[in-house]
Amino acid sequence: MIERHFGQSVHDRAPGRFRRPKAPLLRLRTAALAAGAIFALSAALSSCYFSFTDLFAEAAAVTSRVKDSQSMAVPQGQPSSSSLSATQPFSFLFVGDPHFGASFAASGTVLNNFAALAASADPVSGKPYAFVLFAGDDANDGAESEYQAFSGWASTFKDSNAKHLQWYSAVGNHDLYNGGWTNFKKYVGPSFYKLAAGAFSIYFVDSGQGTLGNYQIDALRSAFASDPNPKIVMSHYPIYGGASELYYYRLANPREVAELLDLFGQYNVKLILAGHYHYYVHENVGGAFDEYLVDSLTVSAGGSHHCLAVTLNGDAASVARPSF
Repeated sequence: MIERHFGQSVHDRAPGRFRRPKAPLLRLRTAALAAGAIFALSAALSSCYFSFTDLFAEAAAVTSRVKDSQSMAVPQGQPSSSSLSATQPFSFLFVGDPHFGASFAASGTVLNNFAALAASADPVSGKPYAFVLFAGDDANDGAESEYQAFSGWASTFKDSNAKHLQWYSAVGNHDLYNGGWTNFKKYVGPSFYKLAAGAFSIYFVDSGQGTLGNYQIDALRSAFASDPNPKIVMSHYPIYGGASELYYYRLANPREVAELLDLFGQYNVKLILAGHYHYYVHENVGGAFDEYLVDSLTVSAGGSHHCLAVTLNGDAASVARPSF
């Protein structure tokens, strides 16, 4: 079943066409700072977050991983599906936090049901899905056995033509537990990289410790400046997270958020895709682009599990929420 969401609710705000105003930057900065004001006072209270005094140390760790990533190849290679086109529609699937190894991890039935969805034809284009993206938290505790189980499952994906279906992931906070970065690099790949997908560029950012840090933001700005394509940003943590219930779950520094939103408005970002919160949320950001938070693979909503199906058609993007 495909659900398309066009209502006005806390979990689905101002969707529809991607409207890019003539001067969105001030609006984006104001939205980010306003949404961050309350969160700034309470960030340190959450076990999934980091206090501002921790951010300097966390940013140094992020910088180290980003520098590692800049010298790494993407193990799965660039998307190679013949269905990719700059002028014809194609779709990919976006899946929330799998948490392999957790006591609450998805059952084998759920995993098999998602694999069956991935092997079906995209109902929008009638073509195979082009690839699968994960929001991060692939492993629950960063253990090698968890990464082996996750990557072993993901590597079995086949498309509707029974061909290997490529998969890619952002890095999550759970992925980094217990020195998990070593295992993430080995079984998943870099944490900061770009995919070419039709007319779009998809940028994976390392938000696994609640911040991107100056080095990564500068690297992202440099990459954006030389890339005229419409863009999608993949992050584990929500970047905007304006809904009140997201204060504890998004990036920790509202000034960093404002800087990123300015950057996204300037360089034709169409979508932010994120996880971490474990529930579906859609918000339009300042009239410039949309942020979608995907359901966790571990969470059932209304008796079903859900992911997102993102359709790219030229320089336009639309999002559906299939169940499995």
